[in-house]
Amino acid sequence: MSQPPPHRYPKSLASVIGGKRVLMVLLVVVLFSCLYLAGIRVSSLKPSEYGLKLSYEFLVAAVQPALSYEAGPPSADAPPFLLKVLTALWLTFQYALCSMSVALVIGFIGGFFSSSSWWPENPNRPLKIALRGFFLISRFVVTLGRSVHELIWALLILTALGTTPLAGIIAISIPYGCTLAKIFSEMIDEQAGIARETLSSIGAKPMQNWLFGCLPLAFTDMLSYTLYRFECALRSSAILGFVGIPTIGYHIVQAFEDFHLLELWTYLYTLLAMIILSELWGKSIRARFNGQIAEKTNACKNPSLKQLKSQRPKSWWLRISGGIALATTIFAWLNIPAARYPLSWQRRLSNLESFFQQIVPYPVQKSGDWADAWPWAKNLLAESGTEAMLMTLYIATAAAIMAGVGAVLSMLWASARLNRMQSFETYTGNSRTELWRRRLTRTASHFVLLIARSSPEYILAFLLLQIFGPTAWPLILGLAIHNFGLMGRLYSELVDNHPAEASKQSLLAGGNRVQTYFGAILPQVFNRYLLYFFYRWETCVRDSTVLGMLGILSLGFLITDAKTRLFYDNLMFFVLLGALLVFIGDMLSYWIRAKLRQLDHS
Repeated sequence: MSQPPPHRYPKSLASVIGGKRVLMVLLVVVLFSCLYLAGIRVSSLKPSEYGLKLSYEFLVAAVQPALSYEAGPPSADAPPFLLKVLTALWLTFQYALCSMSVALVIGFIGGFFSSSSWWPENPNRPLKIALRGFFLISRFVVTLGRSVHELIWALLILTALGTTPLAGIIAISIPYGCTLAKIFSEMIDEQAGIARETLSSIGAKPMQNWLFGCLPLAFTDMLSYTLYRFECALRSSAILGFVGIPTIGYHIVQAFEDFHLLELWTYLYTLLAMIILSELWGKSIRARFNGQIAEKTNACKNPSLKQLKSQRPKSWWLRISGGIALATTIFAWLNIPAARYPLSWQRRLSNLESFFQQIVPYPVQKSGDWADAWPWAKNLLAESGTEAMLMTLYIATAAAIMAGVGAVLSMLWASARLNRMQSFETYTGNSRTELWRRRLTRTASHFVLLIARSSPEYILAFLLLQIFGPTAWPLILGLAIHNFGLMGRLYSELVDNHPAEASKQSLLAGGNRVQTYFGAILPQVFNRYLLYFFYRWETCVRDSTVLGMLGILSLGFLITDAKTRLFYDNLMFFVLLGALLVFIGDMLSYWIRAKLRQLDHS
């Protein structure tokens, strides 16, 4: 009689916690290593004398935002100040809305071709090779499109086509559309097994499986992610003003250069209000689609198709929201503002042709031999490309670690379940003072996280640069603050949705909230924390490539310098170098997250 296999016990909690402590210490070591290698010293994190004065005046102005022009109307025909603010806000919203409508089309088409769920189950060899080749090409195009930041796309398109409102729309549409394509394809492929097994049993073909099985199952997740990307598009639309497109970011820069701090705060408050309102609207839409707000329906036995249709969950809020979104999108497209300096399409095509000729490496333009491109590229790398690429990586890594550590610690105050008097359904006291203290700290924490994630990192870095001077700290802090808000939101959802068993045991054994969080909750959600951390690190790498446009040596600085000197071949080289860095970061992040998923499910 064969003996049963020995039972494999899981690792002890102490060993798991110990390994994760080592990883946390390692992240801190990496943080200080990045700062050291980048030549960034903690001692340099102090405002200059001018920065101290500016920061004081900046904070004082926050409590009295302008309702009219701070120094009088700039011209006799200038519109009222508040009308100017609302116009800039509408343009920001309009660019985001038009961009997302195009990005959705790109995302849906790209998501289809980047997905494998519509393939035949057993294709013949030639068809299989063709499908795999097409799949790889689609994935490469999608990765390249989203690896280049929208600000850099804006620079390229403005250089090629001149000043046109379509430049801003296209600049956001390309990376956002490619990002949607990647996410949509992954969401649909995750549903492929369930849909194929169900529909194939009744004779459905692969395309029918995709259209009537995979797509409906993934629709809610796709809609939720689209709403999140729209919130991001509002921030991206705002920072297009830094390259001359007249969104609200353009007026923020002008107000700062004119030292009109009261006007600056008015622009900042209206931008934050728009982003926060859009987030709350998106949250209400997601809640209804996820079934968190249930509609009352009358049940009956053996209902007919007509009865089922009449009893399906209904939400007038969803219908009204959808109608308003569609009508506003059409209105936005019909009212795109005219270019300040309009050019004929013949002139634009001529500029585009000239641009494509000038992005060819200069030695190749002279000789016609592409073999001359290699020494030219090596020279650019040796002169400044390698240093700028490493600086970009150091800034992104330091910012991501600072944001991640801050988000982990903030859960002690931001988590709703940890700050109730009955944490995880376990009685922890009845002190009214303690109850109000917890409510107050939780509300304050949520507000801080909301403001942090609603503030575009580029604008944060720009403002901090004026206070701390031309060091890398403003870039690191701008990225860290914004990502702290995003990670804090994601982490709080993890903690609040965490199973209560281990937490209950810790609380019943006499542990307090801090001990429960670090001893029971954190070890169980740590892998999920790291999944989100590496996802945001990948985004930080992409964002840090453009923050150099503010004047700190990184790839963004070299791109701006090449554009200023009209060296379009150098510009394209540094853009592709940034895309390569983002692609490597993407692949590394994907590999690490895949390993963490395996550990999470083991």
